[in-house]
Amino acid sequence: MDTIQILTAHLDPALRRIPGPREILDRAPTLRCADGFQLSVQAGRHNYCTPRDNTGPWSDVEVGAPSSQVADLEPFADAPGPWAAVYAYVPLHVVAAIIDQHGGVASPPAVAA
Repeated sequence: MDTIQILTAHLDPALRRIPGPREILDRAPTLRCADGFQLSVQAGRHNYCTPRDNTGPWSDVEVGAPSSQVADLEPFADAPGPWAAVYAYVPLHVVAAIIDQHGGVASPPAVAA
């Protein structure tokens, strides 16, 4: 499974849907890379992603809380400064490249059957 497929499985709305009358997605867990680097990758109606819905598939995602500064994320920062809290509309292939630079995902998410 390549990193784009891992990210797609990580964001799978079927695994994050909160039961109830409203279509709400739970937050996807933080991703941990093989070298210990961590980041949050989110997509859904209330995130900075494309498309901005709860079904995907998403071409751009919201990234937050990287455990160290990542120069490739800076163009997507939601606020000026040396290290933003949220990176908006980050292309999925950019996120995959960052993860690959850190040795890949330590434990890929379970894939829905």
